[in-house]
Amino acid sequence: MKLIKKISAWLGVITVVLYAVMLLTEKTYLLKGVANTYLKGKKSADIDEYKIFDNREVKAGTHQPWAEGADYNQVEIPALLLTELEELQSVAYLVVVDDSIRVEQYWDGYREDSYTNSFSMANTIISMLTGLPIKEG
Repeated sequence: MKLIKKISAWLGVITVVLYAVMLLTEKTYLLKGVANTYLKGKKSADIDEYKIFDNREVKAGTHQPWAEGADYNQVEIPALLLTELEELQSVAYLVVVDDSIRVEQYWDGYREDSYTNSFSMANTIISMLTGLPIKEG
């Protein structure tokens, strides 16, 4: 029984210290993330959690919509890929070739103007935006 009390006391101390460190370093978003995932029975973050965090708008100037290719949505998504996308619970699928959209499909009420978390997808976009100026000198 003493061992359980010691372990509980140490876990309490560790929890308080971690909480204090998060507050001092202003990393409270970690608490918000844990509270909205694991404490609600989820195993990981989901794409709609952007609603609970602070968001910043990136001013981009004049909006330029993507052009649709001549063959827009005329090519079907292969059945094997479609099955995989549905198993992964994807909500959007987009194929861009050169300068135009060729295939575009959405699921579960999402549309071309829906907001979601980007997760690591943002890394790909940043890499492209960094690579283009490097390529152009």
